[in-house]
Amino acid sequence: TNSKTGKTYSSANVVEYDIPQGVISTNAYCMTRAAALKRVSIPDSVTSLGGCMFERTATLEECTFEHNENSGLKEIPTWMFGYCTSLVNAPELPATTLAQECYYSMFQGCSNLKTAPSILPATTLADSCYKRMFEYCSKLTDAPELPATTLASQCYQYMFQNCTSLTITPELPATT
Repeated sequence: TNSKTGKTYSSANVVEYDIPQGVISTNAYCMTRAAALKRVSIPDSVTSLGGCMFERTATLEECTFEHNENSGLKEIPTWMFGYCTSLVNAPELPATTLAQECYYSMFQGCSNLKTAPSILPATTLADSCYKRMFEYCSKLTDAPELPATTLASQCYQYMFQNCTSLTITPELPATT
């Protein structure tokens, strides 16, 4: 729904979508179960994303975050890509400051996901922030680098549960 005009848009037949530069937020569930969506890009103007944004959008193959050092997006909601079964490569994620449950179940059930982001750049974690992030990603072969130096409650709980193709676990430099 456009907050200025109040007009609601349907994502039912959209195949590719570039969120326009200047948009600062999206609603929860805004593209959930979009029947045809294959590719989406999120500009660096976005500061807030709604939860479950693409949940169960089985056709989604690619998502990119346009970000730089000054990007406003710091928090990514739970279940953003949950059960997006066509997603093979996870996008690089921009958040360096994490909120509680910020990446919770982000890729859970993405059964064809093979590649995780190369790094999850946050160095200080929040409670449950990576909990269940890749759970049931049975084709995931590589884990991201986890440079965090400070742990939080349940931050890595079940992060790689049932990732049956994962052969090497990431090093965890965090000590407390």
